[in-house]
Amino acid sequence: MTSASWIKDLPVAHRGFHDMNHQVWENTLSAFSRAVEAGFAIECDVQLASDSVPVIFHDHDLERLCGIKGDIREKTSSELGMLSVGQTKDKIPTLKQMLALVAGKVPLVIEIKGARRRRRGRRVRRGGARNSRRLSGQGGADELRLSHPA
Repeated sequence: MTSASWIKDLPVAHRGFHDMNHQVWENTLSAFSRAVEAGFAIECDVQLASDSVPVIFHDHDLERLCGIKGDIREKTSSELGMLSVGQTKDKIPTLKQMLALVAGKVPLVIEIKGARRRRRGRRVRRGGARNSRRLSGQGGADELRLSHPA
């Protein structure tokens, strides 16, 4: 695949290859593992925990996925890493954990949520994504291609 052609050529597992939150929940390592096994590109959501560690989670509120009230941005990555998603074995993963699992095997589309545009761009560049392509910028979030198979 050349350039961003993979975005048209591969199925994209939205928030990972989950089963609508029955057994394999969205934005979990289990959902990402299933997507890699199926050869699907992965779309996921990233937010910054209170200690500035990027974590994979869609909602700002923890209630729908973890059953507790609270804003994800007010908890540390360590606190979030102990929370069960959907009462499964899966915990809220960090971006680093997800990248280690995927290991460049499939393309990624990462939506960065909740950061101001100027700060968000600096943070992404510092994270080594300098050559990433911006695919969409609607709704106050950027979607970035951070990696794809060689």
